[in-house]
Amino acid sequence: MSELNVSARAVSQKVAALPKFIQEDHRKFVSFMEAYYKWSATHGADLGFEAMKLANDIDLVPVELLPKFREVYAPNFPVDAKADFRLVAKHLKEIYSVKGTDESYRIFYQAAYGETVQVRNPKDRVFKPSDAVWSNHKVMLVKQVTGNPFELVGHDINGWLVESVMKSGDLYALELSGNGQEFQLTDDITSEGIVVSIQPVYAIGVIESSINWKDGETATVDGLTFKVDQVQYGKVMSVTVMAGGTGYKVDDVVELTTNHLGSGFRGRVSAVSPQGAITRVSIDRRGWGYNNRDVTLTVQSVEGKNAKLSPVFDSNMGKIKHASIIRNTVASTKKAIQVKNTRIALEQAVFHNGHFWTELRSAPSTHHAMIHDSSFYQDYSYELVSGADVDKAAIQSLLGVAGMKLYTTKKITWNL
Repeated sequence: MSELNVSARAVSQKVAALPKFIQEDHRKFVSFMEAYYKWSATHGADLGFEAMKLANDIDLVPVELLPKFREVYAPNFPVDAKADFRLVAKHLKEIYSVKGTDESYRIFYQAAYGETVQVRNPKDRVFKPSDAVWSNHKVMLVKQVTGNPFELVGHDINGWLVESVMKSGDLYALELSGNGQEFQLTDDITSEGIVVSIQPVYAIGVIESSINWKDGETATVDGLTFKVDQVQYGKVMSVTVMAGGTGYKVDDVVELTTNHLGSGFRGRVSAVSPQGAITRVSIDRRGWGYNNRDVTLTVQSVEGKNAKLSPVFDSNMGKIKHASIIRNTVASTKKAIQVKNTRIALEQAVFHNGHFWTELRSAPSTHHAMIHDSSFYQDYSYELVSGADVDKAAIQSLLGVAGMKLYTTKKITWNL
């Protein structure tokens, strides 16, 4: 019997010795082992010993067999990957153990493309009403007595955790979280040899406001920055005809448009001159919830043109209803601040209070808030952003998570 036939029979015997379930359910693995046994036979190696070495050390796998190894253990892994496949193979267990996580994608992108990757979750930008986050952090203003106030970060002070410390002039602002005991303005704080004295901060008192404010507007006066949380809303009380135009008819509809809050207004032309100039506008509905005087009145008319109308809102619209201090970098004895014909009384306090953080997806007017589209902007999608040309199908097969929709985006950088 020829040596070739002996080798072929030995290979068949080795393959036949594999467990039955492997032969039936794992044909790629069987094919890989058969290829390896044939290679070993042609090189005069002991099949059992070589197979044992192969199973324990990827560095011993011959170059000719690496494609088979890749096909079995890392199908679709890029052939032209930046990292050597032997090195990748040593970390396959680590990669697969965190499959579908941000870490798995970071490892894969570095190995396959030599690129860093940013993992984004579009669900974080989906508009969700009433989803503002309440920040319970408080800020205390202190003056250094002994020690370094910056070293208070991480300390527990009477039930309050010091999250951060910032300095402005000779004062320090301690950002605190938790629900500890109350302090008095006369208290000193002592922690591990560090002593600071509490300085007064300010809270908003009585507001005597002009009508020139908008929701979210901020102003800084003498080191105090306050934010207008809400102005008083209003409605249209009357319409002033600034220019009558020509060609209008009685009962032409008058509509109001705004890029801010408010809706529901409806008016109509109730009197015109012989030339069709508007002389009076009647109001059918005053509307409600208007918070900004920057609006436009238009007349729906077939022949009319060049009319100019101006709404008159109720006298309280635009006055400050609620405001809060968002930054205090000075300690003073001020009792009030004056800005834009508005007087805001100040009350001394130990803490700045928490506030609603509404910049993200609960505010439809921001670029962060996107409408749910059941495709990209949804709870079960994710996006991988990098500068590489990637094989989306390969990523999906290797690391994709069932039920999650994968998007890949190439980031292009322009050098001008």
